[in-house]
Amino acid sequence: MITQGLLLNNQCYTEKKVDRDMVKANFVKTGDTQYQITLEVSTNKFLLNVWTLANEIESFEVVAIKGFIELTTKVLSLLKRLVVHLWNMID
Repeated sequence: MITQGLLLNNQCYTEKKVDRDMVKANFVKTGDTQYQITLEVSTNKFLLNVWTLANEIESFEVVAIKGFIELTTKVLSLLKRLVVHLWNMID
């Protein structure tokens, strides 16, 4: 599990945070092109994996959700747009 790896060896990873109003995001680089993102929107929490190519998001995966939300195509699209927006804020 990646989270356990972070506890054991934190120096190998880079971490960036964004905190805006009711949206918090924590970007942790877990590979050359892979990031694990913990996204908190109001009371809902999401664990996401993102793969990049040329500093753009190539692939997007929702790993876990905590909160009362139904995962639909619209929610996935909104999550991806939100992550892209937050991604551009950390660069």
